[in-house]
Amino acid sequence: MKSLLKIIPLLAVALFAFSCGEKPDATDDSPPQSQNPSTQEPENPTPPVTTEPIEVKVVSFNVRYPADSDTGEQAWDFRFPGICAMIEEVAPDIIGTQECYPSQREEILAAFPKYKAYGVRRSDGIDAIGKSETTSIIYDEERLEIVDKGTFWLSETPDVPSTGWDATIKRTTTWILFKEKESGKCFYHYNTHLDHAGVEAQKQGAKLIRMKMTAQNTDKLPVILSGDMNVSQGSEACKNFEMNSVRADAPKTDKYPTCHGYGSKTQQIDHIFYENCTAVEFKTLRGPWAGLTYISDHHPVMAVVKMK
Repeated sequence: MKSLLKIIPLLAVALFAFSCGEKPDATDDSPPQSQNPSTQEPENPTPPVTTEPIEVKVVSFNVRYPADSDTGEQAWDFRFPGICAMIEEVAPDIIGTQECYPSQREEILAAFPKYKAYGVRRSDGIDAIGKSETTSIIYDEERLEIVDKGTFWLSETPDVPSTGWDATIKRTTTWILFKEKESGKCFYHYNTHLDHAGVEAQKQGAKLIRMKMTAQNTDKLPVILSGDMNVSQGSEACKNFEMNSVRADAPKTDKYPTCHGYGSKTQQIDHIFYENCTAVEFKTLRGPWAGLTYISDHHPVMAVVKMK
């Protein structure tokens, strides 16, 4: 009996070590929670953690919302087959989207059953079909599971739908704490869309994202940040993230512009940043896809990072 009493506490400690040190996710229809994670237990048992490194492939993609003024080759229905061809060929583990209406997200999920998504409307914080953009994160459910998730607004009141500083519209950041199923390794992915006009909103929004990351990631897990930042990599706003750039650090990379405006612009404003992991590859995904030169007014960008 004494031996058994000694073993039980050791088993409890061992089981705790397999967890990520975070609380599991809330249901998809719950309101966004930036600081109030769910306390439900994960449905599946946690696999053992391996010491072998893993690689994660992330795409950041401003899909271009379905504007009524977009006709011909710029219309969503015309572009959608090219988007599907890109996803099929690149096979990302995660897609951080910008300008993504819930209806667009659902079309992508219907075309690729292995992918699931989390994201709420920036207008009201609700996950429902409607004419409002999201910064939805789409992920491969066969490989990844959600441990925790949330949304916050880039404003002085980040826990409620709101417009911050000199921004022109509401802006959000979506975040997910993922667990890679085979290895049990956990990491954060943040996805955002900084304001296109408000310089102060860009700088302060980036500071807020950095503050949230630091407060949430007490275990120093790997972090990936993707987004249409509407500013260059060397801008004050991007410096406020205090993160490394995959484009700058990866041994295999490129320097192509990302926002082309269907041929009218040459801006490099879509970025993927990282910390507590290693940059392996960065690529601007320029197509063509399904015969289409442009599948949005932005090229998607891809990053591969290695996590120990």
